[in-house]
Amino acid sequence: GKSTLMNLLGHLDDYDVVAMRDKLMPVIDEADIDLVLQGHDHVMSRTKVLASDPAGIENARVVETTKYTELVNGKRIEYNVDPEGTIFLLPNTAGAKHYSQKGSARGFDLEQYLQLFDRTGAQATENFAAIRVTGDQLTVDMYDIRNQSSPRVFESFGIDRSLSPVEAAIAALPAVDALSDGDAKA
Repeated sequence: GKSTLMNLLGHLDDYDVVAMRDKLMPVIDEADIDLVLQGHDHVMSRTKVLASDPAGIENARVVETTKYTELVNGKRIEYNVDPEGTIFLLPNTAGAKHYSQKGSARGFDLEQYLQLFDRTGAQATENFAAIRVTGDQLTVDMYDIRNQSSPRVFESFGIDRSLSPVEAAIAALPAVDALSDGDAKA
Protein backbone atom coordinates (compact mmCIF):
# COMPACT_ATOMS: atom_id res chain seq x y z
CA GLY A 1 0.00 0.00 0.00
CA LYS A 2 0.91 3.64 -0.06
CA SER A 3 0.74 5.02 3.44
CA THR A 4 2.69 7.41 5.63
CA LEU A 5 4.40 6.50 8.89
CA MET A 6 3.16 9.44 10.98
CA ASN A 7 -0.13 10.69 9.56
CA LEU A 8 -3.48 12.17 10.53
CA LEU A 9 -5.85 10.68 7.99
CA GLY A 10 -7.79 7.49 7.49
CA HIS A 11 -4.61 5.39 7.40
CA LEU A 12 -3.25 6.37 10.82
CA ASP A 13 -4.61 3.26 12.54
CA ASP A 14 -4.41 0.83 9.58
CA TYR A 15 -2.71 -2.43 10.48
CA ASP A 16 0.10 -1.96 7.94
CA VAL A 17 0.81 1.61 9.13
CA VAL A 18 0.94 0.54 12.79
CA ALA A 19 3.25 -2.35 11.79
CA MET A 20 5.48 0.10 9.86
CA ARG A 21 5.75 2.35 12.92
CA ASP A 22 6.61 -0.68 15.08
CA LYS A 23 9.43 -1.73 12.75
CA LEU A 24 10.73 1.58 11.37
CA MET A 25 10.82 3.91 14.39
CA PRO A 26 13.80 2.08 15.98
CA VAL A 27 15.58 1.89 12.60
CA ILE A 28 15.11 5.62 11.97
CA ASP A 29 16.55 6.35 15.43
CA GLU A 30 19.51 4.03 14.90
CA ALA A 31 20.26 5.65 11.52
CA ASP A 32 20.13 9.12 13.17
CA ILE A 33 17.75 10.48 10.52
CA ASP A 34 16.82 14.15 11.07
CA LEU A 35 13.91 14.57 8.65
CA VAL A 36 11.51 12.05 7.08
CA LEU A 37 9.64 13.32 4.02
CA GLN A 38 6.29 11.62 3.51
CA GLY A 39 3.71 11.72 0.75
CA HIS A 40 0.39 10.29 -0.39
CA ASP A 41 -1.94 11.70 2.27
CA HIS A 42 -3.44 15.03 1.19
CA VAL A 43 -3.12 16.98 4.43
CA MET A 44 -0.27 18.94 5.95
CA SER A 45 1.41 17.72 9.12
CA ARG A 46 4.74 18.08 10.86
CA THR A 47 5.69 16.25 14.01
CA LYS A 48 7.69 17.57 16.88
CA VAL A 49 11.13 15.96 17.21
CA LEU A 50 10.34 12.30 17.93
CA ALA A 51 12.35 9.32 19.14
CA SER A 52 11.48 5.65 19.17
CA ASP A 53 9.87 4.53 22.41
CA PRO A 54 8.03 1.17 22.56
CA ALA A 55 6.14 2.43 25.63
CA GLY A 56 5.27 5.77 23.98
CA ILE A 57 2.30 6.86 21.95
CA GLU A 58 2.37 4.68 18.83
CA ASN A 59 6.03 3.78 19.54
CA ALA A 60 7.17 7.40 19.71
CA ARG A 61 7.85 10.08 22.28
CA VAL A 62 8.53 13.79 21.97
CA VAL A 63 12.17 14.76 22.50
CA GLU A 64 12.88 18.04 24.25
CA THR A 65 15.13 20.21 22.11
CA THR A 66 16.69 23.63 22.31
CA LYS A 67 15.15 25.98 19.75
CA TYR A 68 15.90 29.40 18.38
CA THR A 69 14.06 31.60 15.93
CA GLU A 70 15.71 33.45 13.08
CA LEU A 71 14.05 36.27 11.16
CA VAL A 72 14.92 36.29 7.44
CA ASN A 73 13.24 38.77 5.07
CA GLY A 74 10.39 39.21 7.54
CA LYS A 75 9.77 35.45 7.85
CA ARG A 76 10.34 33.46 11.03
CA ILE A 77 12.32 30.20 10.90
CA GLU A 78 12.32 28.07 14.03
CA TYR A 79 15.39 25.82 14.29
CA ASN A 80 15.79 22.74 16.49
CA VAL A 81 19.37 22.62 17.76
CA ASP A 82 21.09 19.23 17.34
CA PRO A 83 17.94 17.20 17.99
CA GLU A 84 18.20 13.64 19.25
CA GLY A 85 15.29 12.48 17.13
CA THR A 86 13.40 12.92 13.87
CA ILE A 87 10.85 15.31 12.38
CA PHE A 88 8.24 13.72 10.09
CA LEU A 89 6.87 16.07 7.41
CA LEU A 90 3.85 15.58 5.19
CA PRO A 91 3.67 18.70 3.00
CA ASN A 92 0.03 18.29 1.88
CA THR A 93 -0.64 18.04 -1.84
CA ALA A 94 0.40 19.60 -5.10
CA GLY A 95 -2.88 18.54 -6.68
CA ALA A 96 -6.58 19.17 -6.40
CA LYS A 97 -7.53 16.59 -3.74
CA HIS A 98 -7.65 17.78 -0.12
CA TYR A 99 -8.64 15.61 2.83
CA SER A 100 -9.63 16.30 6.41
CA GLN A 101 -7.91 15.11 9.55
CA LYS A 102 -9.33 11.93 11.10
CA GLY A 103 -11.51 12.43 14.20
CA SER A 104 -10.98 9.07 15.94
CA ALA A 105 -8.59 6.13 16.03
CA ARG A 106 -8.80 2.39 16.74
CA GLY A 107 -6.49 1.02 19.40
CA PHE A 108 -4.98 4.25 20.76
CA ASP A 109 -5.88 7.68 22.11
CA LEU A 110 -6.05 10.15 19.20
CA GLU A 111 -5.68 13.18 21.48
CA GLN A 112 -2.41 11.82 22.89
CA TYR A 113 -1.24 10.96 19.36
CA LEU A 114 -1.93 14.55 18.21
CA GLN A 115 0.46 15.76 20.93
CA LEU A 116 3.29 14.32 18.78
CA PHE A 117 2.63 17.01 16.14
CA ASP A 118 3.72 20.66 15.85
CA ARG A 119 1.52 21.29 12.82
CA THR A 120 -1.70 19.61 11.75
CA GLY A 121 -4.70 20.41 9.65
CA ALA A 122 -6.19 20.49 6.23
CA GLN A 123 -4.98 23.12 3.79
CA ALA A 124 -7.33 24.20 1.01
CA THR A 125 -4.32 25.15 -1.10
CA GLU A 126 -1.65 23.32 -3.04
CA ASN A 127 1.60 23.07 -1.12
CA PHE A 128 5.21 22.12 -1.70
CA ALA A 129 8.41 22.17 0.32
CA ALA A 130 11.80 23.59 -0.62
CA ILE A 131 14.67 22.15 1.39
CA ARG A 132 18.10 23.74 1.72
CA VAL A 133 21.12 22.16 3.34
CA THR A 134 24.04 24.48 4.02
CA GLY A 135 26.86 23.20 6.18
CA ASP A 136 25.30 21.86 9.37
CA GLN A 137 21.92 23.54 8.85
CA LEU A 138 18.79 22.18 7.17
CA THR A 139 15.94 24.60 6.37
CA VAL A 140 12.48 23.70 5.08
CA ASP A 141 10.36 26.42 3.49
CA MET A 142 6.71 25.49 3.03
CA TYR A 143 4.99 27.18 0.08
CA ASP A 144 1.36 27.44 -0.88
CA ILE A 145 -0.32 28.52 -4.09
CA ARG A 146 -3.63 30.33 -3.78
CA ASN A 147 -5.99 31.19 -6.61
CA GLN A 148 -3.45 30.37 -9.31
CA SER A 149 -1.07 33.02 -7.96
CA SER A 150 2.66 32.83 -7.39
CA PRO A 151 3.92 30.53 -4.64
CA ARG A 152 4.48 32.15 -1.24
CA VAL A 153 6.34 30.91 1.83
CA PHE A 154 3.84 30.47 4.64
CA GLU A 155 6.00 28.59 7.14
CA SER A 156 9.63 27.62 7.69
CA PHE A 157 11.47 25.40 10.15
CA GLY A 158 14.83 23.74 10.39
CA ILE A 159 17.52 21.76 12.14
CA ASP A 160 20.84 23.29 13.18
CA ARG A 161 23.77 21.05 14.08
CA SER A 162 26.40 23.83 13.95
CA LEU A 163 25.80 25.11 17.48
CA SER A 164 26.68 21.90 19.34
CA PRO A 165 30.48 22.27 18.94
CA VAL A 166 30.21 25.83 20.31
CA GLU A 167 28.10 24.66 23.25
CA ALA A 168 30.61 21.87 23.94
CA ALA A 169 33.51 24.35 23.91
CA ILE A 170 31.66 26.65 26.33
CA ALA A 171 30.82 23.72 28.61
CA ALA A 172 34.51 22.71 28.66
CA LEU A 173 35.56 26.12 30.04
CA PRO A 174 36.59 26.14 33.70
CA ALA A 175 34.11 27.35 36.30
CA VAL A 176 34.50 30.99 37.35
CA ASP A 177 35.50 30.03 40.91
CA ALA A 178 38.29 27.82 39.50
CA LEU A 179 39.96 30.77 37.74
CA SER A 180 42.87 32.74 39.21
CA ASP A 181 44.39 36.14 38.49
CA GLY A 182 47.07 34.39 36.43
CA ASP A 183 44.37 33.06 34.07
CA ALA A 184 43.27 36.61 33.28
CA LYS A 185 46.80 37.58 32.25
CA ALA A 186 47.18 34.63 29.87
